[in-house]
Amino acid sequence: PVGPAFGVFFYGLLFTTALYFILLRLTKNKVVPLATVFFITFSAPLINVAQFSWNPNLLPFFSVFSLLFLHLMLTTGKNRYAILFGTFFSLAFQLHFLAALMIPTFIVYLLLTLQVKEIVRIARIVKLLVVSVFSFFVFFIPLLIFDLRHNFINSNNLIKLFNEPSFMSNQSYISKLGETIKGFYENVLNIQTPFLAVLAAIAIILFCIYLYSKYRDKLFTLFILNSIFYLLTFALITSPRYEHYFGVVT
Repeated sequence: PVGPAFGVFFYGLLFTTALYFILLRLTKNKVVPLATVFFITFSAPLINVAQFSWNPNLLPFFSVFSLLFLHLMLTTGKNRYAILFGTFFSLAFQLHFLAALMIPTFIVYLLLTLQVKEIVRIARIVKLLVVSVFSFFVFFIPLLIFDLRHNFINSNNLIKLFNEPSFMSNQSYISKLGETIKGFYENVLNIQTPFLAVLAAIAIILFCIYLYSKYRDKLFTLFILNSIFYLLTFALITSPRYEHYFGVVT
């Protein structure tokens, strides 16, 4: 249907605009938000999914905003960001179950921001986590009700995602990790040639080192951690590496 496709386009435009202004406010630098908008605009996977309506199509935006609001929650200590973090992560999880693979990133980033000697800060973070978990379940209730009324169809699909047989079912973790990275290059970066994939990997590593050495920004670290941990945990799953499965890191 054309109508829902326009809805995907509209929300994509809305999220991209909001992302630009949020990054501009956080970084105080036009280069980062402009570069982000540029890559979003010419991202092959996002262009593909913008042409039709489907739940995972908006997952990249909800994943990004989940990370942004987690960062703002931990750096500002404000309840409103805890509510937004829980809300966006709940909606991201409902768009696709693979959003759950962001949880290791959340945990590691939380541990990196904790300062053990500051008991007040720890108590505040615990309160923020309680608020975000409550917000998560408030928006998750409709899906739970739907699942209870339809013989646990979503729960069964989630289990199937981890048990679905494929050509990788009997492969080692290293082999599945290699296939995951290959799928990332082919579906996200649109690189099919191994030589170009190696060059792209070197360029990405050098670019990340440059940005971190120049800005040493926690938000940048969070996004890098998310990409690394998502690929590492995705490699535990035996299902095929479809394009929309990489929505969390697109």
